[in-house]
Amino acid sequence: MVSGRKRRPQVKSKEVQIMTLGERLMEYRAKERINQVEMAARCGLSKQTIYSIENGLQEPGKMTIIKIEQVIGKESADEGEYIEH
Repeated sequence: MVSGRKRRPQVKSKEVQIMTLGERLMEYRAKERINQVEMAARCGLSKQTIYSIENGLQEPGKMTIIKIEQVIGKESADEGEYIEH
């Protein structure tokens, strides 16, 4: 049975990748081939803070986000959008 409805054409949408700050940290570290200790040193944070953010155990404060963003930079933000946990 054929209905009188017209089929909507399928529109290919540009896929947007949304990443948490923790995911962005891990991606940056992998690209730079550095461990959490080195990442912490670059950001002026503790290794525990980096670990906690990457594993979703800690909500970073504004100053922590600023310190991380200064290191990972805008290039990482352009690849995907950042959302807080």
